[in-house]
Amino acid sequence: MSKRLIDRCIQASELCALACEAALATDNAYTSPGTDPYSRPHLAMVSCASVCGLVSRALREGDADLELLRWCAEMCMACATPQMPPGVNSAAWSLVVRVCRRCAMECNALIDAVTSSARTAIDATRDSGFQVLADE
Repeated sequence: MSKRLIDRCIQASELCALACEAALATDNAYTSPGTDPYSRPHLAMVSCASVCGLVSRALREGDADLELLRWCAEMCMACATPQMPPGVNSAAWSLVVRVCRRCAMECNALIDAVTSSARTAIDATRDSGFQVLADE
């Protein structure tokens, strides 16, 4: 597995988590009393920040799996697709959308690499197994 792909996914997930947290911090509607902090866009950013933070830590510790990466990619795309939440700074929202899409792309690239590597290993094992049977 390419260390470069893992490093790119770590970097993207860390940046995504930070961007979501920063956008939430600048959102007056999210932090003001009497507002709905549980709107869909706000929850998407909270979820995205949490999952991306979890993915970056898991990748650094060598403990990530495909389901976690898929979850991260799904959360990032869910966060990047809704309209800008009211109260969020437009520059912060633009950054959230860009980094969430990049994070989803990097997670999917890592998933594809792992899947391809696994298929190659399975095919090699299968081919060598057939060779052993043919030799007998």
